[in-house]
Amino acid sequence: MDDQRKPSQVTGDPWIWAQAPPRTGDLEPNLMFSGKWLLFIPEVHADEAWAQVRDATAAGNLGRLAKVATAGQDHPGGKVVMCVYTEDCRDLADVTRVLAGLRNLGHGGRLNYKEDLATRAGRYAGSDGPASLYTSSGGTLIRTLRPVTAPG
Repeated sequence: MDDQRKPSQVTGDPWIWAQAPPRTGDLEPNLMFSGKWLLFIPEVHADEAWAQVRDATAAGNLGRLAKVATAGQDHPGGKVVMCVYTEDCRDLADVTRVLAGLRNLGHGGRLNYKEDLATRAGRYAGSDGPASLYTSSGGTLIRTLRPVTAPG
């Protein structure tokens, strides 16, 4: 996936994706526990921010996948959503490693991490309790908002 398109110029696809190279011993992702760091980037900075995240993902320095919303989607509040995925939301070392990578790229504000299971269940900010599993308020420390739970 070497997609060099700019999110501000794409209208036919809702997302542009980047993928990390496979690592030795990689297994199929466990969709039960995958999750993502959510970034909300001002529209005027989305192309530049995406280029950084795309390149860092492709180099294997962030998570397994990343995506950015394109001009074909609404951008509430003038912010473009970008997601950087990890394999397992329970792997706090990896979740923190990806957060540190985002911080190194200059994303210094509040970041929230959401498990994909919550997204598939329709849990978003403002619904029943917090949608985020972890949050980081400008540093690399993570505060757990709620315990990781498997469906049951």
